[in-house]
Amino acid sequence: MGKGLYPDTWADNAYDIDYKALYAHGFRSIIFDIDNTLVQANKPATEKAKELFARLRSIGFKTCILSNNTGARAGTFARAVGSDVVTGALKPFPGKYREAMQVLGTDRSSTLFIGDQIYTDIWGANNAGIYSILTMPLNPSEEWWIKIKRLLERPVRRKVIQSPQRWTKGKNNIALIGFMGSGKTTVSHALHALCGLQELDTDQMIVQREKMTIAEIFAQMGEPYFRAAEQAVIESLENTHGAVISCGGGAACRKENVESLKRSSTIVLLTATPETTLERVGSSTERPILNGHMNTDYIRELQEKRRAFYEAAADITVATDGKTPEEIAKEIVSYIKEFRRR
Repeated sequence: MGKGLYPDTWADNAYDIDYKALYAHGFRSIIFDIDNTLVQANKPATEKAKELFARLRSIGFKTCILSNNTGARAGTFARAVGSDVVTGALKPFPGKYREAMQVLGTDRSSTLFIGDQIYTDIWGANNAGIYSILTMPLNPSEEWWIKIKRLLERPVRRKVIQSPQRWTKGKNNIALIGFMGSGKTTVSHALHALCGLQELDTDQMIVQREKMTIAEIFAQMGEPYFRAAEQAVIESLENTHGAVISCGGGAACRKENVESLKRSSTIVLLTATPETTLERVGSSTERPILNGHMNTDYIRELQEKRRAFYEAAADITVATDGKTPEEIAKEIVSYIKEFRRR
């Protein structure tokens, strides 16, 4: 069957999705199915649906209802929730999905679709080349022809539900890993400016908890103490959502840290050559690992020792040499969209 029938991700229902995180990942418009996605089949717009669309507008989303219905119901529903509407969709054909994007004034890269049926909603969104989220149907009591569709959907739906790519709160952070001087802090600032993500820096959190600088912790308490403190901080972030997490250079070398980050984040490895790294950190006094070794040969040796750990942890790798933080942030957002489509 291939990608055509499989959504990019799934959620229990349209009301439990973390829309702020979707906005932070660069999406700006949402196309919705109605029946059993937003309300039970043939039911009018509920207060819950109206509140959802009001919340989406406050976040900054444009919305469009896309319905196979050719009568007045879809238009009535859309007016009730304050949304654009396109009818006579003929899902899974992609034409009306594209028309909906034209109505919204957006394109495939910034548009997503949410619906409950695989052979119509999701297949059509995939045919149109847009990000798709499958929801569970709101009403288990459906017309006989829909029940037949559900039977056909069952193998695909079972595989989807077993997938870890579920869009829920607390699972939508970006974790930046990489060697010191790879640009994690400045790229974090750029991602905050671009996407509105909360910024969290594990080294800063350790400093705040321990009331000592990183150099002081290494000198007075030793590296094992620092690594334990680092692990505790990373574990504390598992229930965070909508954040960009800048991790210390050695964080990804500990299996427990990677496992914690994987549960909450897309992990992005930032790389830089030894020459670029030295240029960025050469004047720093807060790099205890490099004390007495501020040269490219030592940096190259240490980078090579950590490379396997970094690459094993990373979902996405981005080279930072010769790029501005803003360029890197845009590249990360683009890569994450593609990564979530795999």
